[in-house]
Amino acid sequence: MTSIPFVLSGKSFGVSVSDPLQAQNLEYKTVFNKFEPASSQNVTDSLIQWASGDKTKGFQTIEEMVEVGSTLTGIGELKLTEDGVIRLGPPASGYKYFLTRLTIDGIMKQFQSNKKYWKAITVVFACGSGILFFFYFYHYWKRRKERLEQQEFVRQIREENHALDNEQNGDVCVICLDLPRNVVILNCGHICACRGCAEQLQECPVCRAHIARLIPTYNA
Repeated sequence: MTSIPFVLSGKSFGVSVSDPLQAQNLEYKTVFNKFEPASSQNVTDSLIQWASGDKTKGFQTIEEMVEVGSTLTGIGELKLTEDGVIRLGPPASGYKYFLTRLTIDGIMKQFQSNKKYWKAITVVFACGSGILFFFYFYHYWKRRKERLEQQEFVRQIREENHALDNEQNGDVCVICLDLPRNVVILNCGHICACRGCAEQLQECPVCRAHIARLIPTYNA
């Protein structure tokens, strides 16, 4: 794309406009639009286009221009050239470059409108994020509650099975729940543990009395 510099003429001076294609909100009038079909191509060009996935169907030429006599508002960087010409161009600081039919007030209203639009978009996204976070937290809390209920259910089943085993196996050591009870704990007299477990204790597991000594028992 190429452009031709033009001049904004005032009552007593003119301002030369450079790089108009970089300006925002500049309205053009199409004065020429022509499409020329591509001429026949040789086999090599056809194979290259087929391999790349692009095929040139033709060339379109468009000419647009700013109507003579248009009233424009320019916002950019003004420079005074060595030959005394005032030139308007894109700001070197990176700010936006404007050439528009709007007035300064119109540009400010457009900015305010865009600000309200982006503010509304921000509010919508914030609300959407809040809703998503709520659903995520709700599902996390629900899964955690179900997991805790399942763990509690398993614990109750284990306790019930443990109590049932104790009822069915009254002669099993209350410590290891494996070996038979084969010692008498003195001085309390309880028979509740196997010798291996009882020797590692200082107090009776039933009444918490001090273990003075252990007497082995024998089943006849």
